[in-house]
Amino acid sequence: MTDVFPDEFNQVLIARIADGGYNIGSDFPWETLEDLQGHKIGGAGLNLNWLENAGIIPVSSSLATAYTEMSTGVYEGWIMFPSAWVNLKLYEPGPYYTLIGFGSITWHAMTINQDTYDELPPEVQTILLEVAAEYEQQTGSVNLSEYDRLVDELRELITVTEIDPSVRQEWAESLQDWVQRNADDLEGQGLPAKQVLNLVLDSAEERGYDWPVRYTVE
Repeated sequence: MTDVFPDEFNQVLIARIADGGYNIGSDFPWETLEDLQGHKIGGAGLNLNWLENAGIIPVSSSLATAYTEMSTGVYEGWIMFPSAWVNLKLYEPGPYYTLIGFGSITWHAMTINQDTYDELPPEVQTILLEVAAEYEQQTGSVNLSEYDRLVDELRELITVTEIDPSVRQEWAESLQDWVQRNADDLEGQGLPAKQVLNLVLDSAEERGYDWPVRYTVE
């Protein structure tokens, strides 16, 4: 799948970057999926699908405008990792942070222009790829190690609650049809989405992870 970078964008993929674990910050408390129905929750990219397919009103936005838009009622919450809730002071317009545990996603790519890369001496290319690989590893490690500390910091500032596992189960089940539709759409674009998704699911299980809902993609 990495061929899409040089083939379509004249870029070389050198690292993948993961975010911290996602939860929901909001200006109101909630305990069940039904509590969120009819509420507007901000997000970006793929995580908007987590909202829409669960019956919640998704609002596309960005962190650059999140504080103002939450303060003025454009939306009432955000799917967001704790580092943003702390560092951007989103806890001020959103004094409730609910740990639902969406987990981390890897959707950022670090690239270099193909022409620039080709002009580099081979030994420099090697160093660049080695350093980028180390950076990729460090982003994951730092996000993991910082997660608990940032949640603890939020506990001192606002109300932090952990959702009942049954709610996480219900939410995950509500996304089953979307997972299959999304895989079908990507396959239609010539991407091996089903193979990749099943590889990810299987690999996590082999490492001891127990999925709340084991999606089946055919």
